[in-house]
Amino acid sequence: MEKEIIIALAAGLGLSASCGFRVFVPMPVAGIAAKTGLFPVTEGFQWLAGWPAIICFGTATVQSGSVLTRLASTRLTAGTGNAFVATGEHAAAFGTSVLSLFIPLFIAALLILLMVYIILKFGKKIFKEQSPKKIQ
Repeated sequence: MEKEIIIALAAGLGLSASCGFRVFVPMPVAGIAAKTGLFPVTEGFQWLAGWPAIICFGTATVQSGSVLTRLASTRLTAGTGNAFVATGEHAAAFGTSVLSLFIPLFIAALLILLMVYIILKFGKKIFKEQSPKKIQ
């Protein structure tokens, strides 16, 4: 597999996992990342990097809300905790969306460092040339 496919799969899994917090937050994050070149998109998804899509998803993010969470917050705090709940939901959704773009790169760098460490630590034992036995 090509590395772009692996990174796209990992980023897609991370973005879809973060949808549990706020359904629209991953889309503007992905759109902004595509606009800046951080998140490569295929020809069929180039619209995601356009300003109309970023503005649309950004607006949807601001307008969307979790009804059950707000209901519980309203009931427990008489409405005073709703702003904190909304802020926490947005922060969690934004954070996991951004992390889903960077974690695959971090893991790749970590694996490369691990391979270098193993080669440096055990390379002599693994690649040691065995000297031919002398015939007497």
